[in-house]
Amino acid sequence: MASFFTEAGKRYILQTGLSSYVGISDAASANVYRLADGTLVPPSLINPLWAPTYPRDPTNALTYITISYAPGMTVNDPIGFLDVVCGVSLGVVCQLQL
Repeated sequence: MASFFTEAGKRYILQTGLSSYVGISDAASANVYRLADGTLVPPSLINPLWAPTYPRDPTNALTYITISYAPGMTVNDPIGFLDVVCGVSLGVVCQLQL
């Protein structure tokens, strides 16, 4: 999974320990992911990018996606997408090529 992300991006997350919003959410409908501009993100593009055991939100309470190390993971584990609650102050990704 980590090969999907640039070395610079991995280095930033490793050095800062920060998660960043990627501009994708399923706020309107569970597991139907859209970019901030409303563009649909096909499951075939997003599914390989999830961190291990994610997504894990059957009630759709976690509607925004960050890129991060999953809680409990170490720096040797792959980074990936996590589903989270919006409202936490995090960084943002300016561009993510899918």
